[in-house]
Amino acid sequence: MSTPAPGTELPLPLPAPTAAPRSPALAVAAATGAAVAGALAYGFLMKALDHEVGWVVAGVAAAVSLTLGKLGGRNPSLPVAGAVLSVLGLFLGQLFGIAL
Repeated sequence: MSTPAPGTELPLPLPAPTAAPRSPALAVAAATGAAVAGALAYGFLMKALDHEVGWVVAGVAAAVSLTLGKLGGRNPSLPVAGAVLSVLGLFLGQLFGIAL
């Protein structure tokens, strides 16, 4: 077998990237922040339009669920936390909109 010419060797394959560690506690903390931020945005939007826009709540729920999914992984307790935080975001947004 002949040796390849210098500079024509194939590089070694890179190792597969390792998955980032999943932290359910960090995910719940970040999702709580997303719920509060969504509630503030929902309240300001209610005040600006002088009307309730119900479909905005889907955005709050999406922000909470995406945050939980990306940071927490497949932990079985996260869907329950997501449901509670989404309802809490809706409730706080309603209260904030009324208070304004």
